[in-house]
Order: sequence, then structure tokens, then C-alpha cells
Amino acid sequence: SHSTKRHSRQHTEVESDSSQCSAAQLFEASARKMPTLGFVGCGAIAEAVVRGLCTIPDVSFRDKLSIILSPRSAEKSSALAAEFGMCSRAETNQEVVDRADWVFVCLLAQQAGSVLDSLQFKPEQQIVSFIPFGLIDIRPHVGPATNVVFAIPMPSVAKHLGPILMYPPNKQVNELLSHIGVPVEVPDTAQLTTVTCGTALMAPYFQLLGTVTKWMEQNGVQRSAASRFVGSLFHCVTVDALQVQGDGYDALTEECQTAGGLNEQALRELKAAGAYGHWEGALDSILTRMS
Repeated sequence: SHSTKRHSRQHTEVESDSSQCSAAQLFEASARKMPTLGFVGCGAIAEAVVRGLCTIPDVSFRDKLSIILSPRSAEKSSALAAEFGMCSRAETNQEVVDRADWVFVCLLAQQAGSVLDSLQFKPEQQIVSFIPFGLIDIRPHVGPATNVVFAIPMPSVAKHLGPILMYPPNKQVNELLSHIGVPVEVPDTAQLTTVTCGTALMAPYFQLLGTVTKWMEQNGVQRSAASRFVGSLFHCVTVDALQVQGDGYDALTEECQTAGGLNEQALRELKAAGAYGHWEGALDSILTRMS
């Protein structure tokens, strides 16, 4: 029953040894047969993950893939099934669960509980939730399956770029997702929720680029030239940011400034206006919502 399912898992921070073993045995069999991957829900993130998996350069790995797609959204799942031979579209979400060894949950948070409660999972299945943990903990809804990983991929995984936040650490899931991005494992749900808040800054980031581009247009620069310059400028800045490991960004901030220079002036004026405090304030609000 759904009541039994909801109470079938205790909210522990550590997965059981038995569930880890079943997942490990499942993935070790990939030398012979890759686990069948099922996606319940096929929105933008699911589409990006599937596209990334279906286009990885390692042809021998890619050719072992078997992916079962949710019937919704019909447009995205149909297009993926038509484009990639390793993808097929199920008639129902239950068919996805029945056919898959690993189930990726890619639903809207407000719909996830009721949708998952209506499905019958298997004890040995590996479940991977792409829904931010702070919005819903799916573990009570996927029993008797107990091996659950929370992962937050970026849309850029379609191009094999970007971080994939993960909790708890899981060797097999890490191995799979490392083909499409950079898995970043955290040890507890508090850190998972805090780091997830950073993903809310993608739209504000693009708005910043758009603001700079529009300012250039208003000052007589053609849109095409402004867009190309701004995109290339922030791309090269981001490449430098990738080199930072554990030292923070103070050194790069200093390197960009010269005494009396343009960057020094812009940074001083933005700080004086409290601009960065607004970014922190937005993150605080997101964390409050996620907690």
C-alpha cells in the first residue's frame, strides 16, 4: 500500500550496506550489459542528461546504453527516441519503472509525491532524484527501493559540461555521470541544500550579461558585436574560474585590478552600492525556501 511505502524507509544519512552491494553488483555487470536507465519525467534536465549520455565520445560505452523515457513530456521524449536509437518511449511511467534497473526521477517537486506513490518500485533498483532535496525528499515515496542518490545536473551536461552535485557519495552513479559532467559529492543533506542554492544564480547571471549587452547597444554598439564580445569575455573569465580549487576567488579578483584602473573603479562602485549584498540576500531567501 502507499502507506506502507511511505514508511518503508527511515530518513537516515547513510545508505545500507545491502543496498549499496546490490547497486554495485548491478553496475559491475555493465562489462556484459549496461543497466537499463529509465527516466520518470522528461523535462529540460532529463532531456539534457539523456542527450549528454547519447553523445558521449566513448562509443563502446555509449553503444551499451538502453534508455527508457517517460511518455511526458510527449514532445521531448518522442524527439529523443526519434534521434537516438538507444532510446525508447514507454506508454506509462510504470512501464519505465518495470523495465529499468536504474530509475531517474525528473518530476516537478509539487507533483513528485503523488506520481511516485502511484508507482511500484523494486527493492534492488538504483534511484537517482534530480529534484532538489530541499523541495522534496523522495525516499519515503519509492519503497521498497532504498538505494537513493540525489543529483543536481546543469542543462550544460547535454554538452558534457558543468558540475553535478551528488549526495550521498555513490561510486556507480558517480562513474556514470562523470561521462557528462563533473560529479561533486557532499557528505550530508545540509551541504547538499546549501550548494544547490547556487544553481539559482544561472538566470541572474544571464541577466547580467544581457544588461551589459543592452548598455553597449544604448551607447551605439551593434547588437551582434555587443553579444559576441560579452559572451566571449565572460567565457574567458569563466575558464580562469575553473582553475580555482580550494583557495577561493580573492586572488583572481586582485589579478584583474590595477591601481586606478577600470576594474578597480567598477568593483569599488558596485561594493559601495551594496550590489553583492543583494546576491547574498537572494541566496539567503533561496536557502530559507529550501530548508
